[in-house]
Amino acid sequence: MTYRAMLAGVSQGLWELFVVVSGPSWPAHRFAGPSIPTHAERADALTGLGFEPVDADAEWDWLELSSPDVVPVRLGAQLIVRPLGNGGAS
Repeated sequence: MTYRAMLAGVSQGLWELFVVVSGPSWPAHRFAGPSIPTHAERADALTGLGFEPVDADAEWDWLELSSPDVVPVRLGAQLIVRPLGNGGAS
């Protein structure tokens, strides 16, 4: 089974990575500091949450999360993941 990992800016310029799963509570990791988490930091966070990319060579898809009422435009990213130990990322 695969899931969607999402990276989003949250309050005060901080970033949070979460995995969209069924149920009321999603596994999440909040990063310290306002800079966009590096690829390695995101991979470590995913591992800590018990997930890995389905495709080890996949790149995060970056998105503009905007609406007419929100300025400035917010950025987000997504990646398809699976639970760790589910065949391993190659």
